[in-house]
Amino acid sequence: MIFIRNAGQWDEAVHYKADVLGATAFLENTGITFVKLEDRAAQVMHDAAQMTEAERNAIRFNGHAWRMGFIDPSAAMRMGTGHAAPYYHNYFLGNDPSRWAGHVPIHDEVRYNALWPGVDMVLRSHEGHLKYDLLVAPGTDPAVIGFRYEGMDKLSIGAGGELVIG
Repeated sequence: MIFIRNAGQWDEAVHYKADVLGATAFLENTGITFVKLEDRAAQVMHDAAQMTEAERNAIRFNGHAWRMGFIDPSAAMRMGTGHAAPYYHNYFLGNDPSRWAGHVPIHDEVRYNALWPGVDMVLRSHEGHLKYDLLVAPGTDPAVIGFRYEGMDKLSIGAGGELVIG
C-alpha cells in the first residue's frame, strides 16, 4: 500500500489517497473517506479508452462509501509523511492542464501530527491492510480521541479485538 500526495489531481479536501484491499481511502483533515466500487469497475474503466463516447457515458457502477470522521480534531493538526518511494506517479486527466500533475510523490506512511492535543495518528500498511496507530503523549487524556463512523450498517469488535465494519 502506498500513499499518494494530492498535487491538484483530486478534490482539494483530499491530501493523500491509498488503495486498500479493493477500496480507495481519501485522507482529509476531518477524517478518512473510503470508496469501494463493484469488482468489474477497474476492468471497465481500463477498457473505456476503446469505447465510444456514448458507451462511456452509459457506464454505471454500484458502489459504497463510508467515512471515519474525527470528532473535534485540533486546528493545529498538520499532515506529514514517511519515506518517499524512489518513483512517482503522473496524472494527465482530460484536456485541462490545470488538472494535470507530474512527479507526484509516493510515501509509505502518513502521519496526522497533533490530530488531537497530545495525540498523533500514523497510517501505514500492515499485511496488506490499512493500519493506524494512535500515539498518545504522556499526561494526555485519551478521552480527547474521538471517531464518528458514517455510511455503514454495523460496527462490532472481532475475536482479536479488531474493529469490524459491516
